[in-house]
Amino acid sequence: MNVDMQLTYGQYNNMFSTISLSHEQEKFVYLLNSQFKRSNDYGYGKTIYSNTSYYENNIGFTGNLNAGDGWKTIFDGSVDNESHGMYENPVYTREEKEKYSLSAVNIIRQSSSFEWNTSANVAGYTHRLAARDSDNDEKSSLLKLKGSLGGEIIWSASNRLRFNVDGTWYRYNVADVDNDDFVKGEMIDDFRLLSFLRMSIGLNGAWAKNGGALIMGRLSRPGDSSRKIPVPVNPTGSLSLFGNDIVSVTFQYRHEMEPFRAENFYFEQKYVYPEYDLSPTRSHVGEGRIDIKGGDYVWFKGGCVVKKSDDFYDYVADEAMVLRAHKLDTTMLIAKGDGSVTVPGSGVQVVMGYEYSHYYTSEHITYRPAHSVTSALKYNGSVLNIEWSNRYQSRVYTDPEKNGRLKSSVIGFLGAQVQMLTGFYSYLRVENLYNNKYYLRDGYPEAGLTVLGGLRILL
Repeated sequence: MNVDMQLTYGQYNNMFSTISLSHEQEKFVYLLNSQFKRSNDYGYGKTIYSNTSYYENNIGFTGNLNAGDGWKTIFDGSVDNESHGMYENPVYTREEKEKYSLSAVNIIRQSSSFEWNTSANVAGYTHRLAARDSDNDEKSSLLKLKGSLGGEIIWSASNRLRFNVDGTWYRYNVADVDNDDFVKGEMIDDFRLLSFLRMSIGLNGAWAKNGGALIMGRLSRPGDSSRKIPVPVNPTGSLSLFGNDIVSVTFQYRHEMEPFRAENFYFEQKYVYPEYDLSPTRSHVGEGRIDIKGGDYVWFKGGCVVKKSDDFYDYVADEAMVLRAHKLDTTMLIAKGDGSVTVPGSGVQVVMGYEYSHYYTSEHITYRPAHSVTSALKYNGSVLNIEWSNRYQSRVYTDPEKNGRLKSSVIGFLGAQVQMLTGFYSYLRVENLYNNKYYLRDGYPEAGLTVLGGLRILL
């Protein structure tokens, strides 16, 4: 059993705590983690921003059970909830939201050539905007149920067939919004062409209650070119280069349809007004990935995605300064890379990450930076551990039709811990290290330099 606990307290009555517990038994392994952060009204310099207090809480659980010969069950659960004061918003005073997800996956190996799996998931999302006039509070929620059945048939050492079918049901607790259903299936044949080259080809299909079927195109009927027959199956394929422990490369194409996942879309941003009856997104996706590993000291992961989407969803603010979903067609290019270098025998590690995003569309894409860079320098010694990290994001648009943008920002972080006794550490945490005044949302300031101190226990 391993336990990692951290508790810090500092400016603005800010408290940050994390707990991680892992336990391995003969047939069951699990990981339980929790993170909680809260603050009173925070500020910048000597200025305190009124009505900015908040808390953010996350609890997660993952378990792996070997139920019998060839039978494995994976459990996964998480609960996230947040509450944020809305500063000087003229209509609302506080936003509260929560999402949860519980799932179980069964993987059963019937024989050396056949394996099948089932999964079940229940998830939910609730949202509340507390109005200055309490009679005008805005409340909404959804419930999602999902089930799937899949399997894998191994024809030979170089050929295998995979298939999967899943169905999702959404129920919305919102007036005048109908429930939604989504069904998706795919079948993929994966085979080896050469000792270093693998190829996958397959078909997939999808249907949504509020969006119809995903079709690749229409074919003329024999003898009647004026009538078209829809083709409800769509191609997917990939090429993978492998064969050594250093480099692997994958190229992939797929035509897909995904439902509007309100529980994720609205949780990614603060201060939103959820709308639920939105159509699914249809996309043509091309993707390339590369992984490079140089022993235990160097690794790099990179990728590039080109995605042409109908009904892509962006954010747009209304008169009440809350974000709503905004639909448009776009082609996006996203390229990113992450890497790490560890200096042997020194305890020093350098981690870097970069992401570039570009959108080909007639409107501005909001709150998505073109350039995002992360870096971290870590030192892990026998008594002293230090982490210095930075996050940079370029300017972002705040309105699809206007040129106003939030300025770019560099946010630094410093963490240091000193061992006092075996498994017992004193801990220093400094957030917004350079005391930059910055905004992640137009009209809602973030905290300046914040210093916290506390303890960390490792068992």
